[in-house]
Amino acid sequence: MFSLKTCNRADECRAELCALLSGKYEGGVRWGALLSSFDVVVEHHKAIIGLVRAGLYRSAFALVRAIVETCYRGHWLARCASDMQIRKLIRNKSRFPSMKQMADEVDRALDTEGLYRGLLEEDRWDAMCDYTHTGARQLSKRSLGARIQPNYSDEEVISVIGVSTSAMLMFGRLLAIMAERKPAADQIEQMIIDFATALGWN
Repeated sequence: MFSLKTCNRADECRAELCALLSGKYEGGVRWGALLSSFDVVVEHHKAIIGLVRAGLYRSAFALVRAIVETCYRGHWLARCASDMQIRKLIRNKSRFPSMKQMADEVDRALDTEGLYRGLLEEDRWDAMCDYTHTGARQLSKRSLGARIQPNYSDEEVISVIGVSTSAMLMFGRLLAIMAERKPAADQIEQMIIDFATALGWN
């Protein structure tokens, strides 16, 4: 089945990524927030793949926004937020900017020419929010025949695996770059390319 093969590859990516990023990092409030965020992303990814394997597609779709949002927040924490902003966030005295504001700030910081903002356009972010909050898209994916059951296409399920895995790998590459682990960063970049190619996204 498509999902088993794709799930296996996603699991392999997660294991390889975690192995590449293992070891000690600097201390400080920024690294603490970043490593905690990455740990959340890894856990969400493991949960999404497990849910897909179990055929619990609605719950898997609902988690995609969480993993993408945490990836964006991680990039913002790494490249845009001040130490004071991070301390306030940790103490629950402040809130993260909106997704679009974070995307714009990350694009400026990384000089990525609108890449991160563009990934939220074309209804992508709205769709992720809809699946998380049980909107029209989520409700329409339940077949109302003799019994209520999931009605997701293979392409849609592959997309969930692909988006969640790509977000995790992008965050991992950022950590490798910040830690000045160039060989690891280069290897993760190749993993991103290879995974996209395997899904037919290139």
